[in-house]
Amino acid sequence: TIAHQVYAAYRRYNSAQLQKMIVRAKAFQKVIEEAAGAFDVDVNLLQGIAATESSFMPRNSNDGGHGLFQITQVPKSIIKEAQTKLKTEKLSLENSRHNAFIAAATFKHYLTEMNDDLFLALLAYNIGPANGGLRFIMQQYGATDFTTIQPYLQTLPRDYPIRVLAYSLAFRLWQQEGRLLAYEEGNNAMRIQRIGIPGLHGSL
Repeated sequence: TIAHQVYAAYRRYNSAQLQKMIVRAKAFQKVIEEAAGAFDVDVNLLQGIAATESSFMPRNSNDGGHGLFQITQVPKSIIKEAQTKLKTEKLSLENSRHNAFIAAATFKHYLTEMNDDLFLALLAYNIGPANGGLRFIMQQYGATDFTTIQPYLQTLPRDYPIRVLAYSLAFRLWQQEGRLLAYEEGNNAMRIQRIGIPGLHGSL
């Protein structure tokens, strides 16, 4: 299951490096919380996306990604939503607040498009709108949901959603426990599973 893959990914992460990233993330906490609230998405999921995209070291990358969330192509309708929430006509991808709002609007868009299927929404976010995006790919395969796209997932970047969710779990643990629990220690595995993976219902 997805949950097992996420717990396995979290277990593989180097806890010292994770800790460093969580410390770096504090500088962006306020803007990410604000963006998550504006678009009604889980703040830990947004943190997981930022962690996967930039490790909280905003920069412009060679493949055209910008800033905290490595924003590339964004549909005009999403830009407009971000402008409305930010109450500004001019958006700058170098501005971390603007960057976070665009990411939250984009993620919300894909959640809606994928009927609240978190795995597919994250996959769609990663693939982006180029050539019709994930929805077009699914139509090509005749797939309508997570179950029917299973045979084709090998050709898609399926590790991206797992990485995002594993980072999101780390942020959720930090938020609730004030530390990163080592999965193998004592009863930690059960405790971590009880806390659960952000956005993944029934992640036990």
